[in-house]
Amino acid sequence: MIGNTTSDLTAALRRCGWDGNGCCSVVLTLDADNSKGAGATFLMRGPTDGKTVAIETSKIWPGASSEATLAIKISDASLFTFSDGSLGSDIVAQERLQHTFYLMKEDRPSTPILEADYSEHGIKQFSLRLTACLSKNSSTKNGVIVKYTILLYPSSMEEMLARYEMAQSPAWPGLRIAEGHVPLLPRPTAAWGCPVVPLTILSGPRDSNTQPPDGEELRSHRPRYVEDDGSRDRQDRQLSPEQMGEAVQPPGRANGQKRRPTMAETLNHPANRQR
Repeated sequence: MIGNTTSDLTAALRRCGWDGNGCCSVVLTLDADNSKGAGATFLMRGPTDGKTVAIETSKIWPGASSEATLAIKISDASLFTFSDGSLGSDIVAQERLQHTFYLMKEDRPSTPILEADYSEHGIKQFSLRLTACLSKNSSTKNGVIVKYTILLYPSSMEEMLARYEMAQSPAWPGLRIAEGHVPLLPRPTAAWGCPVVPLTILSGPRDSNTQPPDGEELRSHRPRYVEDDGSRDRQDRQLSPEQMGEAVQPPGRANGQKRRPTMAETLNHPANRQR
C-alpha cells in the first residue's frame, strides 16, 4: 500500500526492481476508507528509445510542402497518461511535445520553419497517442511484457472529435511513428494467482481502515486487458505508412502511378467519416 504522490509511485517501482529504464504498471486506487478498490489505471515510466522521428509533412497533410519535415523526440514515457482506465493514452497536444518543423533542400543545410510561416508550407496542428497491448514475448521467464505504439494524428483532439464520432476510441487509426516493449512491474508470484500485480494507492489515511482489502477483492478490479490471452499483438489498429497506402486507394498521378494517401486523406475517406 502506497501514497498517491508521484514520489510514492517512483519509490514503489524501485522497490519492485525498476532500474530506471522504461516500464509500466497497473495502479489500483482504493476508496475513501481504503476498504476496497475504486478503479484501476495504466501507468508508464522511464525513457523511450529517445530517437528523433522525422516525417515528411506531405505524408501527414495533403498539400503540405514536400520539402518540409516534422521532427519529434519523445524522451520520457510519463508524457502519456491513461485517465479512462484503458490502454489507450490521453491525447497529447503538440504544444507539450519536443518538436521542430524544418526545410530540407538539396545542397543546403536544413533550416527551421518559423510558426508564422506554417500556413505557407501547409503545416497544421497534430497530436499523439500511445496505445499498449500484451506482447507475445510475455512468458514465465520474461514476465509480462507490454508492447506500446505511438500514433500521430493530423489535427488536434478537439478538431478530430468535432468531425469524427469515434476519434476518442483508442482503436482510432493513426500514423505509427514509434514502438517498443517494456516490462510490467511488479512481477507476480505464484501465490498471487494473477499475471498482473497492481500498485495499490491509499485514498484515505493509513489508519482509516485496519482491515485492508484482500487479494480476491484487489484482483476483481484488474483491467480489461488482463482478460486477453496475450497470444498475439494487436496490429490492426496501428497503421504504418505502408499499411495506410494499402487501406485506401488514392487517385493516380498524371503518369498513371499511384501515390500513398496522407493521414488526413485517409481520415477523410468515405469509409471513415461519421455516419
